[in-house]
Amino acid sequence: MRKLCLMMGLIWGVAIIPIDGSPAAAQNGLFDTIQGGPSAGDAEPVVTVTAKFSADKASRSGQLSITANMADGWHIYSLTQPPGGPVRSKIKLDQSDKFKVKGEFKPSEPAKKHVDDLAFKGLSLEEHDGSVTWTAPIELAAGVDPEQLKINGKLFAQSCRDGQCNIPQDFPFAAALATADDGESARTETADVDNVGVYEADDITFRGYVTPRMVVPGGKFKLVIAAEPAKPWHIYELSDNPPAATGNRPTLIVLTQTSGLKDGPAVASDRPVPDPISTLRVHEEPVTWTIELTAPSSAKRGAVKIEGLLGYQICTEKNCQLPSALGFDVKVALGAQTVEGKAPLKFNSKVKYNDVLKLVKNPAANTGGGSGGTRGGDKTSLLNPDSFKLVGGDHASSSLVRMIGFGFLGGLILNLMPCVLPVIGLKILSFLEQSGHSRRQ
Repeated sequence: MRKLCLMMGLIWGVAIIPIDGSPAAAQNGLFDTIQGGPSAGDAEPVVTVTAKFSADKASRSGQLSITANMADGWHIYSLTQPPGGPVRSKIKLDQSDKFKVKGEFKPSEPAKKHVDDLAFKGLSLEEHDGSVTWTAPIELAAGVDPEQLKINGKLFAQSCRDGQCNIPQDFPFAAALATADDGESARTETADVDNVGVYEADDITFRGYVTPRMVVPGGKFKLVIAAEPAKPWHIYELSDNPPAATGNRPTLIVLTQTSGLKDGPAVASDRPVPDPISTLRVHEEPVTWTIELTAPSSAKRGAVKIEGLLGYQICTEKNCQLPSALGFDVKVALGAQTVEGKAPLKFNSKVKYNDVLKLVKNPAANTGGGSGGTRGGDKTSLLNPDSFKLVGGDHASSSLVRMIGFGFLGGLILNLMPCVLPVIGLKILSFLEQSGHSRRQ
C-alpha cells in the first residue's frame, strides 16, 4: 500500500510540472488548477475542432481548413508560441500517400500577443480565443477522388483561462470535401486557394472576417478588414476624392451584396497621419476598419451572403505601387441563437481599382464585376466615404482649416522673398507707363 501511495504521489507531482520542466513556473501560479481534460468540470467541451478541404479535380490543388472553437473565457496557444512557457499548438496529420501539404498552416487572424508578468515574466504569449481557422494548400495524388478522400489528424493544444489550464491534449478531426452547405464550393480555383481569411500581396497583407458566425434576426454582425503594410510602406486613408495633383489613390470599400443587412459607416482603428506629398492622409502602421451590419427583425432565418470590393494603393516616401483592388465574400447565418466565432473572408484579385472607383462615384453602375454584383434584387450597398468615422472623432473640418492656413502662409513666403521684391517694383512702373496710353489699351 505504501508503494502504491508513493507511486500515485510521483505521478501527480509530474502532472503539475509545466511542460518545459520548470517547477518554478508551477509555483508561480500558472497552473493554479489542473484539469484532466478539456471538458472536465464543464457541461460543454472548452475546445472543439472541425476540419474540411476543398479541391479542384483538374489541377488536384486544394486547401485544408482546420477550425478550433474555444468556449467563452478559454484560449489556446499559437503554432508559433515561443518556447519556455505554455505548450505550443501543433497540427498533426496522419500519414497518407493520397495528398501532400504544400505549405505552412496560416491562421485566419494573428494570435493576440502580450508579455507575461506572472509565471513566465518577460515571455511573449500568443493566444487564440473565440475561434481560429488554420489553412494550408494541399495537392492530391493522381487518381484520387476528392469526394472519397478523408484527411485525418489531431490538433495538439493546451486550453487555459485565468488561473486554470488543462493538460495538453490531442483533439482529433476528420476532414471531408467541403459542400455547398458548408458555405464553400466543393471545387475552388487554384488562384484563390490560399486566400481564405488572409491575402498576401507585395509589401502588404490583408486579413478579414465577419463575427459572430450567426445572430438572431435583429442582431448585428461586424465585418472587419485589417491592412498590414510592410515597412517602409503606407496605405492611404478612406476617401472618395483622390487628389489630381499627386495621383495618389485612397482606400475604398464598397459592399456589393448584403442580403438585406443594413450597413453602417466604416470605423478606423487608428487616426491617419498627414502625408508631406499628398493631401490624403496615410496609415503607416497596421489599421483595421470595422463595419457594423444589422439584420432586420423581420428577416428570415438562413444563410446570409456578404460580398464587396476593396481598392487601395501603397507607397513609400520615394515611390508607389500601382493602385490595386480585391474582391471578398463570406457566408454567415441568421438563426435561433447567436453563435460566436469568426467567419473568414475569401479574397480574390479579379477586380481593378477603377472598378471600385466607378461604384463609389456612381453606385448605379454596379454590374456584378469582380467578386459579384447584386443578387436577388439587393441594392448596391455603398459605404459613403462622407460618413467614414475615426476612433477619437472626425477632424475633417480641422484638416480643411489647416490646409487653408498652410496655403496663406505659403503665399506670404513667396511674396516676401528677396527675389520677388524687384518684380513688384517693375510691375508698378509698367502700370505707370500704361497711364500714358489710351484708356482702351
